[in-house]
Parts: sequence; structure tokens; C-alpha cells
Amino acid sequence: MPSRQAVHAPEPGLSPGMIAGLGVAWASVHRDLPVAISRDMRHYLTLVAMSSDDDLLAALLLKKLAISTGDPCDRHVGINSTVTFAAGSDDPPRTVRLVHRADDPGAAERIGVHSRLGAGLVGLSAGAAFLWPGDDGQLRSIRVIDVAID
Repeated sequence: MPSRQAVHAPEPGLSPGMIAGLGVAWASVHRDLPVAISRDMRHYLTLVAMSSDDDLLAALLLKKLAISTGDPCDRHVGINSTVTFAAGSDDPPRTVRLVHRADDPGAAERIGVHSRLGAGLVGLSAGAAFLWPGDDGQLRSIRVIDVAID
């Protein structure tokens, strides 16, 4: 049985032009999404996007940074935030901690900001709902339920 490659591989069948088009469409649909990311975090996330092997994550994260406004308060998802969210209408809510990398030692319920889900959650506050591709390539509706800063 062949081993599964990490999720960072580009989506099969998506050309660079299609990925760019998806980024533009995402930004258009979510232009009113309240995203607040600090200047330092914006710089860091730009580096994350530019160094990512996942072209779709990079394109969407850069579009998300482009629509972000203002500095976040303590109710916006950031590094070391604990966030409760629901992905899709059938999935139960999950509570996770956003970290720099998911391979950081500690609890299993950590999501790295370098992952698609982590990049999707950063900068949002409770009540925000958005569409974001999962690691399996499927588009999901994600709703932020609660954010806590520890």
C-alpha cells in the first residue's frame, strides 16, 4: 500500500490560474468578513503563505490578509488562542488551540497556523462564518463559536 503524502501537495487538477481565481472569488464572497490581524501577525502569515507548499492555502491566506482590517482584540483568534468552531452542519463543535505548528509538543487538539484550518481560523471572532477548503480539498462552511485567550 503506497504511503499517503502530506496534505501540502497541490490540489489535483487545479492550475495556478484556477487557484488564483479561487482566491479572487473567496475574497469577493467574504469581503465583509470581520478579520482582524495585527501587523506583526500579518507579516508572519505572509511568510507562512510564501513558504507554503500548498498553493491553495497560500492564495487564500494572502487574500484573507488583504481583507483584514485593524488590530485584533482579545476575542479574535490568534496564536495560542483556544477556539471552538463547527465545520459543516453535521459535525459537532470542536475546541482546539491554535499554535505555530501542529507538531508542537502537547495536547492532541492543536491546530497549526500552517494548516488550512488554522490559516482559516486566524483573525476571526465568535459568530464569524466562512467557507474554507479542508485538507481533503472539500469546501466547508466553518462557524466560529467562541474564542478565548489564555
